[in-house]
Amino acid sequence: MATSQADREGICKAAGRARLAKKYPAGSPQHDQPIFRVVGSATNTAIGFRVSSQTWVARSRFAGRYHYSSLGAVDDLPFKQAEQKATAFADSLTLGIETGVTVRRACLEYLQDKQSSSMAPDRYVRVKNRIQKSIIGRTKAETANQFGTILNHNVTKPNKIASKLLDELRAKDIYDWHRALVPPGLKGDALRKAQNSANHTLIALKSVLNWGYRMDLVTSDNAWRKVRAFTNTRRIAQSDDSVLSADDRKRLRATAKEAFPALSGLLEVLLLTGARRVEVRRAKITDYDKKTKTLRLVNYKGAGSEGRERYLLAGPLGIDGILRDACANRIPKSGPLFVDPETGSEWAEAKLTRKFRELFNEAGLRHLAMNITRHSFISEAVSGGVDLFTLSQHCGTSIAMISSTYARLIKSQSEEKLRKLRTVLG
Repeated sequence: MATSQADREGICKAAGRARLAKKYPAGSPQHDQPIFRVVGSATNTAIGFRVSSQTWVARSRFAGRYHYSSLGAVDDLPFKQAEQKATAFADSLTLGIETGVTVRRACLEYLQDKQSSSMAPDRYVRVKNRIQKSIIGRTKAETANQFGTILNHNVTKPNKIASKLLDELRAKDIYDWHRALVPPGLKGDALRKAQNSANHTLIALKSVLNWGYRMDLVTSDNAWRKVRAFTNTRRIAQSDDSVLSADDRKRLRATAKEAFPALSGLLEVLLLTGARRVEVRRAKITDYDKKTKTLRLVNYKGAGSEGRERYLLAGPLGIDGILRDACANRIPKSGPLFVDPETGSEWAEAKLTRKFRELFNEAGLRHLAMNITRHSFISEAVSGGVDLFTLSQHCGTSIAMISSTYARLIKSQSEEKLRKLRTVLG
């Protein structure tokens, strides 16, 4: 049954579509067939309205045949937006952009690409686990295939977002998925930790989608660029068990000397200075001044960090002897302060991270994050009454960052000082 000009014009407006629903009820030939209307002046591209499902369909003739793409439900997509998507679909055909790619497929291809690229193995495993758990989701069968046995506690339902086509992905879809990663009813630190984890998962999804955009799997990146992460998630009060105790430090030092001697000096500097690992890893022999007993460090964190240098007093910190030993009999003098014994050059970040993880595991501290040395140093300094300006200058961070992250410790220290003042005042 051929459609009339009035039918084709009628799909533009809600009243016209309601009239078509009455004209072509269930059982009629046209009920399940899209009613197409040419888009603009592009005679090879049309947008169709399917009465049965109340959805939009794009059709474009390219390379001698018709190509189709589902655009979405009428209730979710006004005609003008559907028309724009139909035009974008036609453009994607001429540009060679692949259509019909789901988020799940993009994730799997992204992981395959990263596995064969230069991504560090340990980072790849973390990214893969996060994508599988929170973006793709595992079915029971997939879990059984992966581990050889069914682990019911490790089974998650497939996520709805994984089945979404990249071209149909909307900002609202990503927004709802991101918010749903945080369990309801959480408050305080528990809420901020959950939001922080959700933000990391959002970053992983955006990495996948940006990769897909560069690979021409999707025509636009508007959907995910509009979604913002949770804010104020860094104000997480640290618990006592997330700080290295005296016994923990003793175990780390003993394990390093016995099983990881190449890390012993570097570890000691991290424990006694609170410096970032990348700062110490990149330090050169020339950064240590034997006369003034100072160590120059450069903050490489964040955009535009090059040149943000500071000087640590090696004597009071107890690292002067370690630095002298590291510099002894070293040629050339312009080389790195701490070297990888296998290559004789600066440690590669991925390899050093892996070695430190092995060290922590061997010392029975596998539950701790790799920045624990810096966090413990700042925590001890705040608890010991070091003023925030001196601490911020020493650690190469801002007073605001220390104040927000270590608010609980600062409050406790302030209360103690006030109690002492009250005693003095009588």
